[in-house]
Amino acid sequence: MTVGRPPWWMQPGSVEVRAVAAGGWWDAVRVPLDLGIDVLRHLGDETGAVIRDGGFGGRLYWLVPPGSAADWNLPQVRVLGRGSHVVIPPLHRVLSPGLCWQIPPSRDREWTNTHRLHSALRTALQAYGSGGGEQDAVLLGVLGTARHPAAPRPATSPAATGPSEPMPPPG
Repeated sequence: MTVGRPPWWMQPGSVEVRAVAAGGWWDAVRVPLDLGIDVLRHLGDETGAVIRDGGFGGRLYWLVPPGSAADWNLPQVRVLGRGSHVVIPPLHRVLSPGLCWQIPPSRDREWTNTHRLHSALRTALQAYGSGGGEQDAVLLGVLGTARHPAAPRPATSPAATGPSEPMPPPG
């Protein structure tokens, strides 16, 4: 494999974002942006491709082997597999604002090791929840997303949809 070549499921010349069904080539693990940045720090060079959705409160999406994280039950973490779609930015879009690649995919850097990602998520969640108060409520899933108390609740992101989070109808 040549370093830097896109995975075969990418459309290298595309300039548009596109929705891709999860569960075939990969599943996606979605986390809030602030938590995800900490997870990236824990993973270091062991991360695979990561999508950044800078809008709607901010989220990061890790690509993992299909079905490998289906049984996860972590607060603030949603696994998107069969029946879900993820909006993929064009390969050249690597800067925010908006949807971009935090870590672009290549044929040798597509998936993140599922066990390593789970460990990094647990470590980040434990550190995040050690502050007490609202952070502990967020860790337990009471609020659903990590945010500053004065910040408005983020809207639902169109970057990923699943069976319980349908896309709104057009128009």
